[in-house]
Amino acid sequence: MSSQAASIEFVDVSKRYGEVAAVDSVRLTIDAGELVTLLGPSGCGKTTILRLISGLEAPSEGSVLIAGRDVTSLPASQRNVSMVFQSYALFPHLRVIDNVCYGLLNRGLLRNEARERALQAIEQVGLTGLGERWPAELSGGQQQRVALARALVLEPDVLLFDEPLSNLDTRLRRHMRDEIRALQQRLGVTAVYVTHDQAEALAVSDRVIVMDAGRIAQQGTPRELYERPGSEFVAAFMGEANLLAVTRDADGDLCVGTLKLPERVRDARAAGSEGAALRVAVRPEAWRVQAPDTAGLAGMVSKSSYLGPVVEYTIDSDVGTLFVVSSAGGRQLAPGERVTLTLEGEGIALVDANREARDAKP
Repeated sequence: MSSQAASIEFVDVSKRYGEVAAVDSVRLTIDAGELVTLLGPSGCGKTTILRLISGLEAPSEGSVLIAGRDVTSLPASQRNVSMVFQSYALFPHLRVIDNVCYGLLNRGLLRNEARERALQAIEQVGLTGLGERWPAELSGGQQQRVALARALVLEPDVLLFDEPLSNLDTRLRRHMRDEIRALQQRLGVTAVYVTHDQAEALAVSDRVIVMDAGRIAQQGTPRELYERPGSEFVAAFMGEANLLAVTRDADGDLCVGTLKLPERVRDARAAGSEGAALRVAVRPEAWRVQAPDTAGLAGMVSKSSYLGPVVEYTIDSDVGTLFVVSSAGGRQLAPGERVTLTLEGEGIALVDANREARDAKP
């Protein structure tokens, strides 16, 4: 079973529902064979973009191209795009094999050929021997695999995932996201993945597009977005972040309170223009908890939570309440203990507090 990977392009695409712009003048390009995740809060436009690619929605303005062909006015049935839904959408009255065959039979394939291709797809997703079971006899993870097999058997140019793992428990979700990524890479199919789960987006993606209010706030590799967010919104949405005011000391160096920022992030131009309203986004793991007599930012532990490999601390300081994650290898600090905080070079980024969501180049 093989598919022909296809590029996707949006050219100034908008989708309006009355006065509300669900998607607002979006320009984006997804390369053939790439897995791109659309990430953002509810109502940001990510699922609407998925529906515009699939043909389930038509744009109010702009053009949608797949493999260089303008498909803006084509219905879903003429786009060779398959979608895996959050709800799985399996037919409860059909066995697994018949669920997977369904789309092929609708395309006019003979039953024997459809069954042969369906069995290959079932094997491909690790469900060999389960073709005669009913959906109700399968676990949630197995049902998700059936939905994936049903999408793959059509040999789509583009494979779409709409919150595919949100109904699974944490351990199974982690396992399934790894399987989806491995399968996509093995087949080389172009995939667009919608989620609001930051860890899921970081784990599966070649590129992440963060959406905010119908526009692209920022896009790039998972590492780029996590380590170099361009705005407060992106910094906060791509995982936990302490967003803090920045000042300058007598030498002109950037500081947080009395703590001088590491040299790598001191230059205000790193966040855009020298006149930008700068704040610093500090990941919880970037802090180092030191003895109270050490040079740095003074603080006091107000909460302490042991989570196995790490300890989470809430620490009150002169610059506000900070969320800190520390290795659990040493002694766990108790509420009321005084500490000093220092910063390492990684997990710290300057952001422009006034930067609005915009279409950003990767």
